[in-house]
Parts: sequence; C-alpha cells; structure tokens
Amino acid sequence: MALIVTPGTYFKRANFYLQLSGMLTSGIPIIQALELLKKNPPSRSYIQPIDHTIHRLQMGSTFVEALTATGRWLPEFDLALISAGETSGRLDSSLRILGNHYTDRATTFRNIVFSMLYPIFLIHLALLIFPTTYLSGLFLGGGVQRMITQKLTTFITLWTAFLLLMALLNAPFGRAWRSLLGAIGNIVPVLGGARKSHSLAMFSAALEALISAGVTVIEAWRIAAQASASPAILKAVNSAIPNIQAGVMPGEAIQEYSVFPPAFRSAYATGEVSGQLDTALARLHTLYNEEAKIKFQNFGKAAPVVVFLFIGIAIGYQVITFWMNYYGQLDKIMQ
Repeated sequence: MALIVTPGTYFKRANFYLQLSGMLTSGIPIIQALELLKKNPPSRSYIQPIDHTIHRLQMGSTFVEALTATGRWLPEFDLALISAGETSGRLDSSLRILGNHYTDRATTFRNIVFSMLYPIFLIHLALLIFPTTYLSGLFLGGGVQRMITQKLTTFITLWTAFLLLMALLNAPFGRAWRSLLGAIGNIVPVLGGARKSHSLAMFSAALEALISAGVTVIEAWRIAAQASASPAILKAVNSAIPNIQAGVMPGEAIQEYSVFPPAFRSAYATGEVSGQLDTALARLHTLYNEEAKIKFQNFGKAAPVVVFLFIGIAIGYQVITFWMNYYGQLDKIMQ
C-alpha cells in the first residue's frame, strides 16, 4: 500500500479489480488472468505482488491466501470481500464490487481535491501577506531576509505537517488505530454519515454473496462484518452471534443494535421471513451505496466552504488587528 494515498492510487486499484473481474467473467482462469495483468499492470508496483500471488496459487493456495501472503499490499477490507466472493463462488462479482467502490472513491477524492485548489491557493496567499508586519518592514534593514526566512519556515512547517498527517491517516498500525480513525471520521459532519452508509453497503454485498453460496449464517455474518471495515458493525455482530447460535433469527437478533438503521433491520427481517434474503440484501447494497455516494459528494462540496470561512475569519482578524495597532500608534503620537 502507498504511504500517501491519492486519487490515482484508487483508480489503479479499481482498474486492477475491474480488469480481473472482466476476465474471470469471460471464463479465463485466475492464474492466466493474473499473467495477462502482469504483462500490462495498472502500475509497475503491481508486478511483484501479482507475480508473488501467481506463485502461491501454483503452490495450491486459495486466491485470498495468496493475496494475504503478499503482505500489506491490499487492505483488510479488500481481502475480506475477496474471501467472501471466493467462498461463495462469486469472485468475479466481489471483484466488480471492489472495482466500482474504488472508482467511486477515486472520483469523489479527485473532486474534493479539485474543489480545494482555490481555497489552498488563498491559504498560501494569506500566509504570504499576513502578518503585515513583515511587509511593512520590507524596506528596513534586513527586512527582506526576515520576510523570506519567516515565509519559508511557515510553508515548510505547513507542508511537513500535512504530509505527516496524510502518512498517519494511511499508516497500517492495526485495528485499534483504524478504529480510532473511524471514530474521528464518524463525528465529522456529512463525512461520518457517508462512512456509515458505505460500511452498510459493503456489509450487505458481502453477506448476500456468502448466504447465496450456502455459507453458514454465523460464518457469513463474521466475514461480512470484516468486509464492512466498520468497527461498530463488527462489534455488534460479535455481540449478536451468541444469540444467533442459541437459535434466534439474525433479523431478530440485530433489532437492538442501532448501528443497523431501521430500514436495514426491516428489510433484512422481511427478506428472511419471505425467503428472498438475497434479493433484500442486494437492494440494501444498492440503497446504501447510492446514499454513500451522495453524502461523499456533499462532503466534497462542503469542505471548500468551511475552508473559505476559516480563511475569511483569519483575514478579518488580521485586518482588525492591523488597524487597531495603527490607530493605537496614532493615539500615542497625538499624546
């Protein structure tokens, strides 16, 4: 995995999954499909892990085992959903879901970046102009050198902090670190709702694939909870499993857990009773996937507005401070 994730990182991963899904759907065996991808990979960085995966498959490993053996090339979320697809015999479908997921994620990420370009320009412009004391001292002895030194220090500190933050957000420190990041992300307006909808969409897709393949209910719920990449869903499922083992229907067992919205609980229980659970879960995946896309788009539109607001407040503060100091000095002179 890349140290700092960019929209290009997601587009390459989406390309890998979608190409592999297309070849599997057309009947090409997994090893031959990987060989073809190795010759024309989304990125040169994919060649070594693909080669390692092929080697493990030739030794008799399952696809998910071979991918896991590559180390931290793929996130745990991807591996869980691939495992669900392989177990259910619908690997091509799981790969297509992942490919569409990363395409949507890359597009949203790119739109957010583009929408933030102008606010970022304004931030740099504001830092270049303020504090105005350095501008007023340009024509004094050593004023130019002091200004250049201060601005370079400010910009280097800003970009160092930004790069460090991005590295920490993508650092593979384990489940506890991801849970902490998830908790922080969930309290951010709009973004938190988007993350929750996305997790429910992935949970529904994985659960539908596993149950349709005849995987036991308990095992299907465990794997689907991992595929959701949501600590809250995983915790709720682990808490509900003892009741399911005791004979309680899953649709009834999840009624007390608020992490599953009323619409999810109702649709799941109805599908369970009617014998059309796979259809209900497919509809839930579509519902929450579309909901997540809309919320991520709204977050991308709201982020620049928040940045503009902070910039406006900062500039207003600097202007007020400048004139207060100016008039203060006039008062001293008049006295």
